Amino acid sequence: MIFAGYLLGAGFLLWQLLRRSEAPLTMFIRLIATVPVIAAMVYAGRTFETQYQSGSPASAMVVLYAAVAGVVLMFIWVPAITFSMGQFFSSFYDGGNQQAIPKPFYSVFRTSMTRGKYAEALAEVRRQLAKFPTDFEGHMLLSELQAKHLDDLPGADLTILRVCSQTKHSDSDKSFALNQLADWYLDITKDRDSARRTLERIMELMPGSEMAHRAAQRIGHLAKDDTLLASNDRQPIEAKKGVRDLGLLRGTDGRLKAPTVDLDKQAGEFVTHLEQHPMDTEVREKL
Repeated sequence: MIFAGYLLGAGFLLWQLLRRSEAPLTMFIRLIATVPVIAAMVYAGRTFETQYQSGSPASAMVVLYAAVAGVVLMFIWVPAITFSMGQFFSSFYDGGNQQAIPKPFYSVFRTSMTRGKYAEALAEVRRQLAKFPTDFEGHMLLSELQAKHLDDLPGADLTILRVCSQTKHSDSDKSFALNQLADWYLDITKDRDSARRTLERIMELMPGSEMAHRAAQRIGHLAKDDTLLASNDRQPIEAKKGVRDLGLLRGTDGRLKAPTVDLDKQAGEFVTHLEQHPMDTEVREKL
């Protein structure tokens, strides 16, 4: 049983050696050539040990044979050993035989974007995503191109949904993508409802998480539709003339008064807001 265990262990080591070798056939030939040399050395040593006494002229033949066998083994294994040592030291500079991890390259895409060639950029990013379908950066570049330069916000929405359906990405990456999509809805199309639905997806995908809490905060502070539309059509505000020579005025009539605040009305507005958005901690603190 012990001998069988030794054989199994030796076989496993030999198999690993052949598997990791860059030239398995050459390594196999070296191993085959080594076996008879070692076997002959063992046989000769045992024969001279049993038939001749130590110090006799015949025992010198054992030493001579061992020297010859050592030279043969040197010719067999020295090239392989020196090659392995050279690879070991050179690996500190060139990385050795470690395989590089394949990854997408977006330099052509960015060059096309800089030159305003959006159709070429679209074809390039899709080419990279065909090779690496779960690459997060590629999906974000594609969605940004669709939303900002191709006037295809629904396509960007579909791209973001696709990347969020992939299990490889973390919750923080998915939250970032959905928040980015919500920003595009607010900035490009002023679509408050679509932005709210996008943020609600974060709450659905990550219930109870910090990302869901922040999404609820954003939903509570989304600007109204008229405010978003008014940001593109701002009317000039006429500044009223102040009191001249304010420092020379006397009496209570000329003094500036702080604006009065209706606290009851403001509290009612806070309560109404919290009924719609109960997770808005900022308004709750103000209340």
